[in-house]
Amino acid sequence: MADTQNLETAVQAEEQQKEKQQNIEYLTLDITYNIPQDKFVLGGTVDPKKAHSILEAFLYLQMGDGVDSRKAVEQEEYHINIRWYPHRDRFQCYSDTGNRGLRDGILMHILGKIYKEK
Repeated sequence: MADTQNLETAVQAEEQQKEKQQNIEYLTLDITYNIPQDKFVLGGTVDPKKAHSILEAFLYLQMGDGVDSRKAVEQEEYHINIRWYPHRDRFQCYSDTGNRGLRDGILMHILGKIYKEK
């Protein structure tokens, strides 16, 4: 756990430095996930090598958020956009999944695939 916290702190410091240099209010992680092919594409302003840290932090903050009873949207490809505001250590997330349960399940699956690739 301490190693994860140290890594998150180092990533945050590096991203804050980039933000100051580029005058960026937030960093983005754009994810496209194709269910039939079980493939994902990462984009945005976050370094893809550090995407796992953003995903971990975001998912950690979703725990205990309650049940989302909205109906999930059924489609073959989903798009998820996570914005990270380093100054406030806050996240915003936009997706076309229809509910948070599906969104977070997709993100956890992608995080697992990222770790398998390492």
